[in-house]
Amino acid sequence: MSGPTLAFKSTTPRQPLGRSLLGLAEELLVYILLELAPADLVSCTKVCHTMADVVERTPAVQYRLQLGLAGMVDGPANVAPVSKRLEQLLAYQAASRSGALPIQITSHASGGSDDWHSYRNGTYIHEHASSLTLSRPASAFTGIEKKTVGCLNYRDHIPDPDFTIGNCAVDSDQDLVVVTQLNLGEAPHMYFLSISQEGALHPLAAHPHVEGLVELGVSMDPEESLEIKGDLVAWSITTEVFQIFVYNWKTGKSVWESGDFNDDGNNFHHRPYFLDATHIVVVENMTLGIHEVHPTKPIHDSLLCELELPALATNKLPHGVQSCLQFPPAHSGEAPLFKLDPSLTLLVLRFAACNNPGQSARSNCKTFLVLVPVSTMLAQVERVHHAKAKGQVPGTSERRSSRVVPWKEWSPLGACLLEHKSLADDGYGFDISSLGSRVLISPPEITAADAKDKVCILDACPLATAMHPTPSDSAEPPILMQQCIEDPDWFAEPVHNTLPCRVVRLDPSAASESDWESLWGLTLAEDCLRGVKYCYYSDSE
Repeated sequence: MSGPTLAFKSTTPRQPLGRSLLGLAEELLVYILLELAPADLVSCTKVCHTMADVVERTPAVQYRLQLGLAGMVDGPANVAPVSKRLEQLLAYQAASRSGALPIQITSHASGGSDDWHSYRNGTYIHEHASSLTLSRPASAFTGIEKKTVGCLNYRDHIPDPDFTIGNCAVDSDQDLVVVTQLNLGEAPHMYFLSISQEGALHPLAAHPHVEGLVELGVSMDPEESLEIKGDLVAWSITTEVFQIFVYNWKTGKSVWESGDFNDDGNNFHHRPYFLDATHIVVVENMTLGIHEVHPTKPIHDSLLCELELPALATNKLPHGVQSCLQFPPAHSGEAPLFKLDPSLTLLVLRFAACNNPGQSARSNCKTFLVLVPVSTMLAQVERVHHAKAKGQVPGTSERRSSRVVPWKEWSPLGACLLEHKSLADDGYGFDISSLGSRVLISPPEITAADAKDKVCILDACPLATAMHPTPSDSAEPPILMQQCIEDPDWFAEPVHNTLPCRVVRLDPSAASESDWESLWGLTLAEDCLRGVKYCYYSDSE
């Protein structure tokens, strides 16, 4: 800065006001501000009252700032005037910061176990009476109207009369629905169906029906996950063995596989997620293995790096691992006012730790959450590629051990570990779901009485706490956040956190008392929360 201060005398001549930034015509100043990143706009509001006033009363600049604070990006420019978009964005921000996001509830009459639902990639999937109904619910703030995506009478096209859906994934832009079946003692099955053809086998699939080569065991209920990324489908199955297949559904070729015996039983967590079109991360308990994939051919020795989570103390063992990574949906043909920024998407991993996880009566358990942005993992991949270019990567025989990266080396790129103080002692009975940079923690079934104490939303958007810190209330915060965790009873080394995070409790008034009754499956949507209620025939008659 030029000019005198309280403690020092400047030797630099004062610049005439006309040659300073604030001496510019306001129209020029606005043009400059519109070119700045939201983080720089936050800094501008702290420079002086004049700059803060320009940001505050100029709708276009204020809208750009609020997009960054909300972890959003702009929609198509011709959707609505900036004033309308800003109005809706501010309304969303107010609801988000107070924990009063609208809860949109879908009610279904159910006759039993054949009723199945899921919310994936912005699409609500409901199976009933041997058909799949796909719909896109209306948004709360972004201006998207409710839309029926399709109805699939899949039993008319799948030849097996006993086929039952175990899992389902949807990519409406590719006119694609993938359904699977897992039965104990039988080979797994996967079908590729067309939405526009009401569930017919997809005409672009090289092999519309894929059958696994190995039968499932009979002593452990299988768990599976299903992800679609362009031409690739990642399918993981965990029973007495764990298997991951990355399959090109258009060429009919497997481009990546992994598998082994499962020695940890139900305490074993193994799940793949696409980071982008050429990289997947495989969560295997307390490690994150990042692999390179090619859309048309296998890659020999695909492991790029293996990121370790903070090492536990020698007498502590992890259990109850659960993970989630979900990019915001992007549907062509839709024009939201604004939408979640996909570049801020993160992986969330929950685990409990104690001395005796194998015993039914666990003692002295704590539950932790780890948040890792996709950008952090891809930045570590860039480090590996840079080392490759300089010839610093060892040969194949040493590759796996050389690619193990401890927390203290990679977490400065952005990651954090949090303790959840309100979960049950063993961490079970609570689910996590994520969308973009946000994480929802909730029990499977929720009542109004415990909604505020047991449900909270985390937001790891870089600017989430920049101008509006987490609100305080009289209750003890459910999430313990520390810049550095130094607790040798639980961790072998100090755990340094480098990712800011905002925690907000859910406001029970977001839904009525009757809506809270028998509410299941609360999940995050783009700008609200969504839940499902079942009304059994005996209750609705």
